[in-house]
Amino acid sequence: MFPFFPTEYPENWEEIRKEVYRRDRWQCQKCGAKNTQLFAHHKTPLSIGGSDDIDNLTTLCKDCHIDNHPHMWWGRWVENNPEIALAIRIILIVLLILLFFL
Repeated sequence: MFPFFPTEYPENWEEIRKEVYRRDRWQCQKCGAKNTQLFAHHKTPLSIGGSDDIDNLTTLCKDCHIDNHPHMWWGRWVENNPEIALAIRIILIVLLILLFFL
């Protein structure tokens, strides 16, 4: 998306991610949630010099991870409102088609 943001994880990302989860006892370090989808979150973002070192990673649940990345709100909203999201997409497509042909 942005050329200055790293877009690829290291080859051993799965190992690093699982090591972070084990260290954090498979629990969100922000809200304490267990038995949910987890993310290895960079405390200092890669975009400002952070690393993939486990000391720079923490375990977050999906909601806390989205809270740390405000640009991800649309995904959560779509997940919670699939019918409305589909209707919005259809309306936008129709509007774009009308604008193109008018």
